[in-house]
Amino acid sequence: MCDRLKELDEMKADFISRISHELKTPLTVIREAVSLYPGPVSDGSTEKQTRLLAIIGEETERLIASVNKILDLSSMEAGMMNYCMEECSLIHLIEISVSKIRTIAESRGLSIELNLDASLPHAWIDEEKIATVLDNLIDNALKFTPKHGSVSVSASVKDKKTSKQLAGNQSRFIEVAVSDTGPGLAEESIDSIFDKYKKLDGKGSGLGLHIAKQIVRAHGGDIWVKNQKQTGCTFFFTVPAC
Repeated sequence: MCDRLKELDEMKADFISRISHELKTPLTVIREAVSLYPGPVSDGSTEKQTRLLAIIGEETERLIASVNKILDLSSMEAGMMNYCMEECSLIHLIEISVSKIRTIAESRGLSIELNLDASLPHAWIDEEKIATVLDNLIDNALKFTPKHGSVSVSASVKDKKTSKQLAGNQSRFIEVAVSDTGPGLAEESIDSIFDKYKKLDGKGSGLGLHIAKQIVRAHGGDIWVKNQKQTGCTFFFTVPAC
């Protein structure tokens, strides 16, 4: 029975991976088509048409992000996720992640605050993978922050001797914190929040935080959450400092 269940699980994973690959190409084509469509000034389209086109673009991006998460998860579970570690500026990565969603945040009446020390050392990371972690955490923070609320992102150096969260042989880590002013997490959800397919209040695919955990752990760091019921929560993760 165990062998059969394992076989069925592998078949399911293979099926999901194949379907995701099939979806990615047409979604990319739709995104390119939307980006090439002329603006309202040049073609005389109405405000309603322009708004509908924007919705198509936003939903296409959301679907592409979901497909990419499934493909990333498939690679991780197959042991085929490659990491290209190099010296990178976390400040630069954080600023890029925030800049990508600042317009969306402002349209929802939300503010984003950055608390970054200019003297922060570089990190030893796979830049693309850690960018995915940042995007997932910041996107979640925005998703659960009510109008007129705020999201803050900070980064600081932590010494292994003074932090219980640091593990391994690395002596210094950079700790990144993403905080929101949302309703916080239900206490019963905290222990399982990074589990695969675990959704926050039924929202999302339930893969973002799980993938973030796998990426951070592959860097020798850790990821955790501190909850403040009704006043928001803060997600932390660490990566090696150079």
